[in-house]
Amino acid sequence: MPYEIRFQNLFWQGRPGYLLEIRCAQDLETQQAAYPFTTQTVHSVNFFPALLNLPEEGINFLLGQVGEVLGADRVSLFSLFSREGRLLMRRQYGWQAQEVDMAHDLGAWGKTGPLVAHGLDLWEDSLKGGEISQAHVRDLPARQSAILRALNVRSLMVAPVFVRGDWWGILQVDDCRQERLWSKEDIYFMRGIAGLLGAMLLRQEANKTASDLLRREMEARKKATTLFEASLELSSVMDWDVTLDRTLGLLHEIIPFDIGSIVWLGGDNLVVVRIWEATKGSGRILRNPPLPALKIDKASFFLPILKEGKPLILRDTTAEPGWISPELNPRVRSWMGVPICFEDQVVGFLSLGCNEPLVYTEEQLRWVLAYARAAARVWQNARLFDEVAQALVAEQRLNEISRVISGTSDMGNMLQAVLRLTTQLVSADMGTLNLYNPEDEVLIVANSFNTPRPLFQTRLTKGQGVAWEVLLSKSSLMLREYAEHPQALAEWVQMGAHAYLGVPLIAGEEVLGVINLFKLSPQRTFQERDRILVEIVGRQISVAIQNVRRFELAQRLATRDSLTGLYTRRHFFEIARMEFERSRRYQRPIAIILLDVDNLKPINDTYGHPVGDLALQKVAQVCLRLLRQMDVVGRYGGDEFIILLPEASREQALQIAERLRGAAEAISLSTDGKSVPISISQGVAAFEGEYTSLERLVELADRALNQAKQKGKNQVMLWNPLE
Repeated sequence: MPYEIRFQNLFWQGRPGYLLEIRCAQDLETQQAAYPFTTQTVHSVNFFPALLNLPEEGINFLLGQVGEVLGADRVSLFSLFSREGRLLMRRQYGWQAQEVDMAHDLGAWGKTGPLVAHGLDLWEDSLKGGEISQAHVRDLPARQSAILRALNVRSLMVAPVFVRGDWWGILQVDDCRQERLWSKEDIYFMRGIAGLLGAMLLRQEANKTASDLLRREMEARKKATTLFEASLELSSVMDWDVTLDRTLGLLHEIIPFDIGSIVWLGGDNLVVVRIWEATKGSGRILRNPPLPALKIDKASFFLPILKEGKPLILRDTTAEPGWISPELNPRVRSWMGVPICFEDQVVGFLSLGCNEPLVYTEEQLRWVLAYARAAARVWQNARLFDEVAQALVAEQRLNEISRVISGTSDMGNMLQAVLRLTTQLVSADMGTLNLYNPEDEVLIVANSFNTPRPLFQTRLTKGQGVAWEVLLSKSSLMLREYAEHPQALAEWVQMGAHAYLGVPLIAGEEVLGVINLFKLSPQRTFQERDRILVEIVGRQISVAIQNVRRFELAQRLATRDSLTGLYTRRHFFEIARMEFERSRRYQRPIAIILLDVDNLKPINDTYGHPVGDLALQKVAQVCLRLLRQMDVVGRYGGDEFIILLPEASREQALQIAERLRGAAEAISLSTDGKSVPISISQGVAAFEGEYTSLERLVELADRALNQAKQKGKNQVMLWNPLE
């Protein structure tokens, strides 16, 4: 004990008293003061500064000194408090002489209980009035006497202790070995010690309050420093995803939580975009966790945050019927939600959860609110930066798409490249491009990108699939959950499609097809910006498709016979000359067939030119159906066709011609109930190295054709110079 305390009898200002001497072992300084026994003087703390600053255990030491001065065996200081309308007491400090039997120590003093249990209720009113009482235990009523005798008390003196004028407790002095009554001077001393204890308790309370204020101030400064450093670290990064990743980890250094998340408001849904989970020694972050979107109308707990921007603390979630955490974590017992606002508009909230109840306080809530405001400013800047960066990327990709469209003549390759770039443009996971066939009323899957497996349904009949709704409405369609649409295709649902964006391809009033884009994560959706970008691409694609089709039509009109669909004579000979030169260079066989539709003039005269035209079309269809892919067929004259057969010998050419003749003869053509017979005559000439030009070969085939006609038509003749 660093203090030595001694009492000496004296008279002070003509009145009896004691000299209290306090010696500090650390600095060997001695302070003395004479204590008169009036409450006013005792409460004048200037008389005993050293004693008032004793540590808490010094009160027990002081009680021991009081016991020695008064010749008591036990001295106790009880505190009082009220609970449910009853006055309770508990022994806070105490001293006991060594001679007292320890078996009788503490007893009721170690427990909290009413004054009745301690046998002191007899003096409750007098103590409350500031009076000191003493008695022989045998003279007390039977109940009180029995309680005190059980505690080995023979005589006792009790004095009230007041702090700031309020009855704080009771100072009790016991004699356990003899019956006695203390002197008037002892009672004065008891009153002075009670006042002194009140002053000491007041000083302890003040010291504790000051200590608590200092501790809270230091904690506040530490948290403010941490908050400032966290805000600086968070604002040092402009990447949107990285700022979201760091937010919860930095917040954990300020406020404790076992699980935290960032929840965004998306339409009528709440989407968890980040989760931070405490692990041993650190924590882990989850990006876009695979949680189902939470409907706002099913999350009434969060409405004050979202609608009014008010923070919320749930001290024990088990007392909240229907509670569900945004992270779907059933272990959360304490929860705090703080709104995230962009320009006074609530866009989401921070969710913090602890596995223990009654954790979060209003002070902690204020710190999280300050952090949320700082984080919101950082996020807003990061989002603006991200939007600018995305706009630049989008501009680059749009330029690339424009170059692909304008620089590629092959429509298939062009559409595939554009679909790939468009999918990447809006960060989709896969997509298809459907072209509309108005003749058959089907949507044909012309191109696909990044699908996990080949598509089974490549022809969609009317009403089959969401793309038809886009096509018929001529307007774009965005879906958060593709599977919830009544026309959703099971094939796409099985591939994991969630968000959907469909954009029609329109040129003027003509609908050409649909671009379909999908995202595979339920947390990722298409935004209005994505729709606008894809519609820009769609308009470019539509114009490109229309131009390609017009070019193909013009090219077809220039190279194809309008009646039969066969090559025109000019285009036929352009191709035939290249093939003939190749055959002659490499000494490969090649043959020519000249075909004439028999009796076409009588058919025109008898049944009319429409029937004659139909006969020519039927024969042309036979040729296209039976000839090989490498063969070239064109319209040579009014009723004559010409056929080039690369890699065909005389024998092979004759076989082909004979098949054509048989198929033409089997053509069924009738008009006004009358059957119109169809037949063809053919002349064949084959090149096997002895001819010098294509024209010569055609000339010989023409001679063979004349021979076939002369022999009665409906025949195949091979040019034979020996005949």
